[in-house]
Amino acid sequence: MNIPYSVALELQYCVGSMALDCFNPFYYLNAFNGVLGCGVGYDRVSWQMTVDVIHRLVKSKMVYYPWAQDGGEEYDRLIEALRIFDDKWATRAEWFDDLCPTNLCLDLIERHDLTNGMGFDGYRLSGSFVDEIEGVFEKSGVPWSDKPLVPIVVP
Repeated sequence: MNIPYSVALELQYCVGSMALDCFNPFYYLNAFNGVLGCGVGYDRVSWQMTVDVIHRLVKSKMVYYPWAQDGGEEYDRLIEALRIFDDKWATRAEWFDDLCPTNLCLDLIERHDLTNGMGFDGYRLSGSFVDEIEGVFEKSGVPWSDKPLVPIVVP
């Protein structure tokens, strides 16, 4: 397992939540800030993790933005807006645009029973989920790494 345990657990929870609805990048930012951040405001570590996870999920066709076509110019503008780390982030609509699950994502959720026990203290990390999603990322050319995939920008 290349993904750190706490990150993998949050990723599993966020992906599993997509069985219920579409979610925006802000949802992911809050999740990763809870396990990586300082807990007050947002820091560079959780910001970077969020941008990289969103990029991996889109590039691996696990999720999509209904208005952005297959990583085209719309997606490039989106990722450029997300990677800016400043105090004006909440004015950028891109943080609040929905990411929706693809059939690939929904199949993975079902295969690993990710909605079972969500929101309860008994929620546990599925090693088979982590192995599969790492494989999906690798196959899609966005493997897990400790190095930033899409480096954030601090103006």
